[in-house]
Amino acid sequence: MPNHITNILTAHGDEKKVKAMFEAIKNDEIGTGSIDFNKIVPMPEHIYRGDLGREEIEKYGAENCWYDWSIKNWGTKWNSYG
Repeated sequence: MPNHITNILTAHGDEKKVKAMFEAIKNDEIGTGSIDFNKIVPMPEHIYRGDLGREEIEKYGAENCWYDWSIKNWGTKWNSYG
């Protein structure tokens, strides 16, 4: 079962500030209208980003692996897309 959702973010305020905010958080590969969670709450460099199996979780600790960090800090395992 897919775990995709669509959200709409509406911001009110000074037009230049709102545009600057959306520009600052956009996913550079996708462009305007997208959001990159990593630009809002950056994943620390020490977080293991590779494949996760029992071995990696034991080696790095779940709290130092991308999956647990993403759930805790972004509320989802994946960055946003599209």
